[in-house]
Amino acid sequence: MSVPEMKRDVTEFIKRQLSSRNKEFENFQVELTVFKKLKTDFMYHPKSSEELTVIKEESDGTGE
Repeated sequence: MSVPEMKRDVTEFIKRQLSSRNKEFENFQVELTVFKKLKTDFMYHPKSSEELTVIKEESDGTGE
């Protein structure tokens, strides 16, 4: 299944779920935003600024 097809299916699913809870949602426009996968592990496992500096130095070797 392509990304546009998945996006359309999910949009329709969300609209159906919302409408089943409250008919007013039938008048709303639902639009999804697809984000590309990013390296965001630091968001889920926060570290101190000192640890982040050490990680950056190890990853790029510049020490900046």
